[in-house]
Amino acid sequence: MALVSGISLDPEAAIGVTKRPPPKWVDGVDEVSSIFSMMLAGLSRR
Repeated sequence: MALVSGISLDPEAAIGVTKRPPPKWVDGVDEVSSIFSMMLAGLSRR
């Protein structure tokens, strides 16, 4: 019995290549990350 399901012998799957676009929430994470970076840069100038 395998402990991990969904193991593929496809070499592209092994390196994480997907044919789908990233989920919509990824853009939100990038935006929040940039906002925090700007805030931290502003705080470090003081």
